[in-house]
Amino acid sequence: MELSVRQLLLLGCVLLLPDVIKLVDTQLKLQTNINKTVVHFQMEGMARPDTFLKYKKNIPLMKRLTVCFRVYLLQVRDEDAILSYALEDAADELFIAFSFAEQALIVACCKEPMWMKLAMPVRLRTWISVCIALNLDDMKYHLASYGDVREGMIPTVKKANYVIRNGGLLILGQDQDVFDGGFNKLQSLRGDLSDLRIYDYVLPSALMTSYAECSIYINVLPMIDLEALESDFELVNVYYEEIPERVICSRDTNFTVILPEFRSFIASELVCHTLGGKLALPQSDSDKNDLFQTVLPYGRECAEVASDNFWIGAIGNADTQKWEHYLTKEPLSYTNFLGGGDNAIAENAKCATFIGHNFTMESERGLWTAQGCLEERCAVCSFKKVAILKVRGLCAESEFDRWFFLSERNGSISFSGVYYSEIIKNPPVTNEETGITNYGSWTLRRIDKPEMTATMAMNSPRHYPIGLNTWIIKNGKCGISTMTLVLTSCKDHQFSCSDGGCISIDYRCDSESTCRDGSDEEGCSYLYVNNNYDITSPPPRLRGVAVKISLHINIKSIKKIDLPNFNFVCEIEIVLQWIDARVKVQYLNIIDEINVVPQNEYPWVPKLEYSGDENTVSDTVTTKSRMVVLRRSSPLGDNDQIVQESLAFDARKSPLLLKEELTVSTVCLYDLQAFPFDTQTCTIGVKLYGATREYVMLDPSGSGVTMEGRRRGLEYELVNETMQRRDD
Repeated sequence: MELSVRQLLLLGCVLLLPDVIKLVDTQLKLQTNINKTVVHFQMEGMARPDTFLKYKKNIPLMKRLTVCFRVYLLQVRDEDAILSYALEDAADELFIAFSFAEQALIVACCKEPMWMKLAMPVRLRTWISVCIALNLDDMKYHLASYGDVREGMIPTVKKANYVIRNGGLLILGQDQDVFDGGFNKLQSLRGDLSDLRIYDYVLPSALMTSYAECSIYINVLPMIDLEALESDFELVNVYYEEIPERVICSRDTNFTVILPEFRSFIASELVCHTLGGKLALPQSDSDKNDLFQTVLPYGRECAEVASDNFWIGAIGNADTQKWEHYLTKEPLSYTNFLGGGDNAIAENAKCATFIGHNFTMESERGLWTAQGCLEERCAVCSFKKVAILKVRGLCAESEFDRWFFLSERNGSISFSGVYYSEIIKNPPVTNEETGITNYGSWTLRRIDKPEMTATMAMNSPRHYPIGLNTWIIKNGKCGISTMTLVLTSCKDHQFSCSDGGCISIDYRCDSESTCRDGSDEEGCSYLYVNNNYDITSPPPRLRGVAVKISLHINIKSIKKIDLPNFNFVCEIEIVLQWIDARVKVQYLNIIDEINVVPQNEYPWVPKLEYSGDENTVSDTVTTKSRMVVLRRSSPLGDNDQIVQESLAFDARKSPLLLKEELTVSTVCLYDLQAFPFDTQTCTIGVKLYGATREYVMLDPSGSGVTMEGRRRGLEYELVNETMQRRDD
């Protein structure tokens, strides 16, 4: 027989252990186009405790074992139970499950409990292949999943004799909290299970890796598998079918979604993006044929407006007469226009459509045409992987899912919650009294608690629940009947525009509209306070240390020296900086001058009193006041209970900077004995009132005072300026 080098190495590994490995034959073949049994659990979507496979045969005592399986998670539970083997005195004699929240594989075993959480990616709507081997003699484990192979020590209890005992019951798809029972719907499997293999020995590492990578068909006889499903297992509320192994082992996560409502090219582009995808674009004849088969079920519905019934992601450049990708603007190497060649590109017909129906000649199916971008067609959206969307604005007590992914229901898109919820579209309803028919609605509901719903009225046939919308709540946990929620595909460090678009969070409140609807510049309060905030009281001191108010005075000009009246007038800028941990700070720009707080939104501000020589009261007129919040730290973690991303900051690390320009008229007791050949000293006192030094104190910044204006005038020359602390 002829074997590749890799096969020879693997075969050698097998033949070195003839007393351990059981072979049907000695040939390891490359994966062939064979079918595998796939068992479907909870296909109706509801979490339930009565869907499982129960193994009918006995399981021997084991000190070593390997469990391999392939699973396709449709939704997740608190724990996604794959395998539960229980005895009368040990519910977790062997337990294997996924934790989506912790992105981990859970493995437990034995009467003396052993529990491991092995970090690994747990993804939805894609096949996951795993092999986990336990050697209870050496207390080692070996894990193989796609792209990840590792081994380590099993955590143990001293002097414990670890062994998986015989005489138990094996259940697939549920967790036994007690022997043959104690099933919990929150610890169950919602998805597909295939190619399960249980060996009563440790499978060689190379074979485990090959299984996880689907690189070689492993013809090694397991102790338990799914090949004789109905004779080996009792099937409880599950069904099964045969699926080609190449489908199960495919790494292709691309998929296409049809939006069967009529939209312009720009609107179609936007809705694809808000869902987390982009307009589809065939790049070969093979792509064209695949796309045609995908859109064909919607062909009749979408051909009601025109025969070229779907928008695709190509746009014409009238200047260069080249067809380009609508996002990258790169010229296309593949086009497929009706009539052959590239259509002439005009400004009024530069968006590409796709003929996706059977009501034309076969030679025209899948061809492109050039149309006006304001025409309306159905949209074809493509996705590189499962599109995950997040609901923002739910209270902490809400039992609705916060994460959803795009799915399909009865020819329309829907959204399946990662755990227990779904968002589905409802048809239009006619009011019996008025005869008016609405556009329909969307309902968010718990599948297992149908009385718990939220409903969003549609304002057009094209209205999806993406972006900012108002929902009517029934039997919710937030204590209110109406909520504003955002359903968004935006990622970390992005802002969700009200129309569902995504922009960098850095563009939020930067004084320039970036969202198409301008919502990134709405509600831009950089600082706000709670209702119980006392604007008349200074920030509390911390552990007996007074709050420091940094002070610096910039002298802008000396306007007047009035010798007869012993007075002088100057213009100054007071710069104050302090921390108020009571305020809430958000959306801070790295350019401090943008983070302006309107005067009517000022929090507590230090009250200053000005005096002249011998503590005479100075007259002041404030001509300008401006407060900004200084960004001096990284944003805090996002809080999805807030409708739109808040980009909050720690107020303890966000100083408030207040600049006020004043005209000060103050008394100066000139010594005129040597006038005009003399040097005079004038004093401006600055005192904080409304708080004692034990709680709040002024703290000069640097030299405390700077002359920014002219030092020499017709009547004077400023020789020196200083700031001194005076305790009186």
